Amino acid sequence: MTRFYTTAEAAELLGLDVSRVRQFCAQGRLGEKIGRNWAIPADELKAFARQKRPAGNPDLRKKRKR
Repeated sequence: MTRFYTTAEAAELLGLDVSRVRQFCAQGRLGEKIGRNWAIPADELKAFARQKRPAGNPDLRKKRKR
């Protein structure tokens, strides 16, 4: 059986704020919606943690590139 993590658990494991993890979920980059909550499979969380992500606010990075 696959282990699922909540956004709070995933945030703690990733060293991120819970709201940032929810943003990743809403963008379709992490987890799946079950009712009103997000469920993040353990294997998906591990793969996401291995990804390289640039630091900082992505919206500000877009503005600087223009």
